[in-house]
Amino acid sequence: MNQIKYLKKILLNERGMNLKVFNEKKSFLLVSVSDYSSLIENMGIQLLYYIINKISGVSVERSFIPVEKIINELKSKNQILKSLESQIEVNKFNMIGISISNPLQLPNFFKWMELAKIPILSSDRTENDPLIIMGGIGISNPEPFSKFVDIFFLGDSQKAIKKFVELSKNLNKKELLKKSKNIKGLYLPLYKNKTIPIIEKNFIRLHDSRFVKKVATVMIDRGCDYGCDFCQYSYNTGKYYRFNSYKKISTSINYLIKNGVKKISICSATSCSHPDIIKILKFIQKKNAKSEIYPINATHLNSDFMLEQIKKNMGELILNLDSPSNRLRKIIKRRSMVDDDFFNIIKKAYHTFKIKNFSLFYIINLPNEKENDRLKISKFVNSILNLGDDIKIDLFINPLFPSPNTPLERYKMELPNITLSRLQRIWDHILLKNEKECIKKKLYASWSHSTFLNKKGVTIKIISIIDQFIEGLTLRGDDFSGMMVYDLYKNNFFNLDKNSFDTLKKIKKFLNKNYPFWKKYFKEISLSEKLPFDHVKPIVMEKIIINRYKKIKKLLNF
Repeated sequence: MNQIKYLKKILLNERGMNLKVFNEKKSFLLVSVSDYSSLIENMGIQLLYYIINKISGVSVERSFIPVEKIINELKSKNQILKSLESQIEVNKFNMIGISISNPLQLPNFFKWMELAKIPILSSDRTENDPLIIMGGIGISNPEPFSKFVDIFFLGDSQKAIKKFVELSKNLNKKELLKKSKNIKGLYLPLYKNKTIPIIEKNFIRLHDSRFVKKVATVMIDRGCDYGCDFCQYSYNTGKYYRFNSYKKISTSINYLIKNGVKKISICSATSCSHPDIIKILKFIQKKNAKSEIYPINATHLNSDFMLEQIKKNMGELILNLDSPSNRLRKIIKRRSMVDDDFFNIIKKAYHTFKIKNFSLFYIINLPNEKENDRLKISKFVNSILNLGDDIKIDLFINPLFPSPNTPLERYKMELPNITLSRLQRIWDHILLKNEKECIKKKLYASWSHSTFLNKKGVTIKIISIIDQFIEGLTLRGDDFSGMMVYDLYKNNFFNLDKNSFDTLKKIKKFLNKNYPFWKKYFKEISLSEKLPFDHVKPIVMEKIIINRYKKIKKLLNF
């Protein structure tokens, strides 16, 4: 199958597309640097597609990273990636908006740019090349991306994008860059202008802009009302937590179901926080459609109806426990239940509702964390396994990555080898003694990006060694650390085994030789040092962030 047939086949399953005649000088391309399913699920792209389409004289299309077969074809025939809607070569577009949902997508950005045959470094691009714009929740610190991007949209972009696109109609690239630095929420590396991310307090009615097959996503709220110290999204949007009304949500769902949708996926950072979540799920049930809701915070799992819906529509209970222990939850202000409450919900889900599959999410390497805290993960897992022989658990354990503009933004990051040794200890405590020796010898060799399965029914899923380096070099990094990631990409490190110790040795050897100062990005940053992203002002006052960090340090004596 060639690229055009591949794209046209995808379009046959879509609904809600609004395509204008392509105008090269007034064209906008929205890109998800992941696969097609991520493009469909990206609420930011759907929102911007809807807004830009409303602007007269400007055409907007989409792009993503195709399947490997198409990538190989493009490379073998020296062809350029084409847009989804009109199958136009993507480097013909005037402006290209890249959505980054996670810093780990930086290598994917390089990959997409290569498929597009657009120079990756902004210094190598000319007036005739597209303007490269980047936004999304993964851009809390734009500096590591600044050598590759012309303009950053920080925070919510619906108002800023209108002003920007209108401004772009009659200006050349140089003039547009100069004038757009005055738009609130836009950061331009060329000018190093001070800005603040925008948080929009209102919603835009979206149901008529959805791209759906038989599954559609409905956004019910924005922001997060938890305010955890480690989470940039939660800490900075807590006081701006806002939700769509039941009336608007039910209208959207009704529209989608009438147009052939069979399953409604609820989109939210904390879906169960919505005051009408039960009412929304009952409405979907009444319409004879299925519902899918995630992530689920156990704090809100106080309804038999909720567990019943999870069993009927998902078959799996997904829980964000975050901290390994009750003690640490208090330290990081994780407003949550205690372990006994979590266990009682799981027990009820298994015995009463016959849910047998569970996904548990944890963060390790938190401030003042001790081995006993981490081993509570394995004790908790074993207590669940003891409920029945048919239970399956996906255990997601990721290290702490201090996010910009949070109280822990200056806290240290552990190196990948320390994280893996801690994960092995957790893993060993889940295993039975007679299994331990036969598995231990091949543990590190077999520990892939995702899984290592024992016959007790537990799969442990972790962030890979390579991804830990990317996170460490980008979250608190500067423009130079972004170039380090680019150098790792050019030298094919991302094609190696993502979690073998051999890969770890190769990366450390490469960095020690070419960038001997690389470990500074993982160390604690003192309060006297400037942060690389200080010119991007936090939504929460900087004084509040610093005072909270001092309080944590004093409390824990670290």
